[in-house]
Amino acid sequence: MVFAVGALGSAAAIAFAARTRNLAHARRQAVAALQSTGANLFATPCAAITGGAATVAGVDVRWTAQRVDSIVRVTLEAQHRGTVSTLRVEVPCA
Repeated sequence: MVFAVGALGSAAAIAFAARTRNLAHARRQAVAALQSTGANLFATPCAAITGGAATVAGVDVRWTAQRVDSIVRVTLEAQHRGTVSTLRVEVPCA
């Protein structure tokens, strides 16, 4: 009986560790997609930056853009395998 309880506890701990590892991997992929999209938007002239959506390396990325004075505020959101990550950047307009 004690062995069975210990085995079930070990199985639950292993399953939890695997789920945690998979979510961390999904989050890293989402953040990489956000950084890539943010870099592309940063290199875009201010007048051409608008909201949009794309799939980057299998990650769904959406963004909104708002012009405020001499900057464009961009909010990016990535959804990937049950995780949601957000990145905000300000693109200076010269």
